[in-house]
Amino acid sequence: SRFFIRLPTGIRARSVPPRHLSTAPPPNQAAARKAAAAQAAKLFPSNYHNGLGPTMFAPCAKDLAARAAQLVSPGRRTRVLELACGTGILTKALAEALPAADIVALDLHRGMLELARQHVGDAGGGRVAYEVGDMQQLLLADETFDLVVCQFGVMFPPKKALVASEARRVLRPDGRFLFNTWNSIEQNPMAAAARDAYTPHTALLGDTVALFGLPFSLHDPTRVQALLLDGGFAIEALSHITLTGTLASARLAAAAFSSFLDAATLADLRDSHPDLVAGIRAALASNITAKIGPDGSPVPLSAWVHTAWKVGGHR
Repeated sequence: SRFFIRLPTGIRARSVPPRHLSTAPPPNQAAARKAAAAQAAKLFPSNYHNGLGPTMFAPCAKDLAARAAQLVSPGRRTRVLELACGTGILTKALAEALPAADIVALDLHRGMLELARQHVGDAGGGRVAYEVGDMQQLLLADETFDLVVCQFGVMFPPKKALVASEARRVLRPDGRFLFNTWNSIEQNPMAAAARDAYTPHTALLGDTVALFGLPFSLHDPTRVQALLLDGGFAIEALSHITLTGTLASARLAAAAFSSFLDAATLADLRDSHPDLVAGIRAALASNITAKIGPDGSPVPLSAWVHTAWKVGGHR
């Protein structure tokens, strides 16, 4: 599963505008800022995994893994590539649903991959390899996988056409590309509640708030199908799914959604607006509870599942 609000490669949210920031901080302040940013970055994978994993990603991973099992021949040794594997929520579900599959789990973030390795654990049975990589430029040989799978990651890279063409390149003839994308944010109330906690701070945070819509940017399935067709795939299936997660903890979900502010931005804000970060986190938890209910409440989830078929060989 891809980090829900991870920024695409090469893009960083605009931090607090320069007029709000002090210039040339003293050396001890700069060191403290650097340490705070490093700590925030270190906590990012676990905040994401614990705050959003059980609530939003685990139900969708179970659905996607079951669909993957229907696309492979039972008992046949299969090679599966998972793009943007995140902390391994889908990876583990795939390993359990495909006991005869060898899986390559790929992500840009080393910290995510390390947590994925821990999360999958013995369920991988020695069949899962973890690799750092960019789905827009796969360092993998042509026609070496039977199935490429991705959970909520295709919307993030800036060059989405390359994602489709690279997936097709590494697939064997008749291989499948199976992935999901979120429906609109309005159809996913927990994410909408989190967005609303940021909206009052748009003037200060600039593009950061606008980027909250990025995970939902492929909510129109016709746009996704156009990308697949342009990438040389045939459309095999499109399914709209409505699932139900369980709010594990509004506090942990708030910590995860606050990672929308990257580590450097958080460090800057603590200097210039020390109460803002705590206020946003409090608003996140409050909004989520108001919209969803107390911990343990059901969380409606709405997404699309796409299945594309590689017809013929590499082109």
